[in-house]
Amino acid sequence: MSAQHNSLYILGAGGHARVAIQTARLMGLHVAGLFDDNCSLEDQFVIGAPVMGPLGRLGEVMPLPCLIAIGDNERRAELARRFPGPWATLVHPRAFVDDTAELGQGTIVMPGAVVNANARIGEHAIINSNATVEHDCRVGNAAHVSCNACLTGGVSVGDQSLIGAGAVILPGVTVGREARVAAGAVLTRAAPDNATMCGVPARQMTSNRN
Repeated sequence: MSAQHNSLYILGAGGHARVAIQTARLMGLHVAGLFDDNCSLEDQFVIGAPVMGPLGRLGEVMPLPCLIAIGDNERRAELARRFPGPWATLVHPRAFVDDTAELGQGTIVMPGAVVNANARIGEHAIINSNATVEHDCRVGNAAHVSCNACLTGGVSVGDQSLIGAGAVILPGVTVGREARVAAGAVLTRAAPDNATMCGVPARQMTSNRN
């Protein structure tokens, strides 16, 4: 395989990008460069990968698949609309993704994560380290299932929603669009769009948007 066909760019140069870089390398991919709007990072290196400049410079370089390595769901979705791709999908070698599961383009599955039978993960989603997405779950576009969170069977998570670290969503429960389930919460009933759910059992605390 040529170097070009075995390479990708990463959008973002923060902590999430570091995990993406290492995941790509373990998959045998070459990270050709990073793009980030933090001007202080230009011409620097992030664990050996060069920062090539702001995001707007992406159009000036040889086209390669890209991954948006930015934890903020809204920002990730905005960049997915702004740039045409193509988008890379990364699965850490120490993650498990069942053969019957589906991953959308631009999604990353991190070390220790499990995506089980018949699960469907949307585009530009993050399945973070040691997260569990059980059988028949649905995770929307640009959603984030944080470290050690557990979606039990048949859970549905809407676009751009955040499931906090260590949160548990009980079987068949639906999380709306752009909702947040706080770290450590146990969600036993549906979470509306834009809601923030906290506690055990989780209750709606506030709204992210009017």
